[in-house]
Amino acid sequence: MSEADEIKKLKDLFDEGAITEEEYENKKKTLLDGEVKSSKTKWLIVGLLIFGLISLLPSSDDSGPSSSSSSSSSSSSSSSSSSSSSSSSSSKDWGSCTLSSYGSLSSQTLDGYGDNIITWNGNGGIMSFKHTGSGYVGVTTYGINGEYIDLLVNEAGTYSGNHLFGIWVGEEVSEFEIEADGGWEISLKSVFSGSKKVSGTSISGKGADVINATSACEYNKIQISHNGDGYFGVWGISPKSLFPEDLLVNEVGSYSGVVRLPEDFELIVIEANGSWQIDFKK
Repeated sequence: MSEADEIKKLKDLFDEGAITEEEYENKKKTLLDGEVKSSKTKWLIVGLLIFGLISLLPSSDDSGPSSSSSSSSSSSSSSSSSSSSSSSSSSKDWGSCTLSSYGSLSSQTLDGYGDNIITWNGNGGIMSFKHTGSGYVGVTTYGINGEYIDLLVNEAGTYSGNHLFGIWVGEEVSEFEIEADGGWEISLKSVFSGSKKVSGTSISGKGADVINATSACEYNKIQISHNGDGYFGVWGISPKSLFPEDLLVNEVGSYSGVVRLPEDFELIVIEANGSWQIDFKK
């Protein structure tokens, strides 16, 4: 018997006077409450069945969350990559940590006495020169057409120094002209083998020299001191830069100061007649 039939039966009993109005209303309410609960239960069961069926069917939105997740992951990865790139860019070394290729050069040494001209048609590099006389000594380089290139040595008396020569395009050395009143020795080496290497954060020496500073590429300044009475010049060499030669110090006599190195520096060239020291700084 349905709830409606039972309510009708209760109405008949109430009309016949078999039950009071209060009993009729209470029993009617009980029947109606039971119907509502039963209806809610039925709809809950139906909803669960529908949800179950939908979950079994392929959905065009299935790729949505995955795509979104993938997009989010990609975005996160891109952000991480960008952050890494930014970090890498911000932590870029100021100087060049690797030496450029200046061409191969087989080391050779020549000696002599007095004035002479040495023919040379090889690559540029570093010239080491020693003189044991008491008068003027000079070494000048000339190009393949006899054109003047550079005055490497311009001193008097006993001398020893290292000089960079012929590394720039258009400055290929064909001859070394030596002026001297005593014995001399000239050694030609590649930039790599002839340059002085930096160990740690400081380097010192005496007289003219060429320094391979690639091991100190993280630094952007140098503190320099010189104890001499003649010319003192310091150049930063950075072949990868727009201006490959930068004059950092141009003084006479004793000197002490801090100067900025050019970006992408590789070599430091020194002209001096006294002792010097360089400390690399940030």
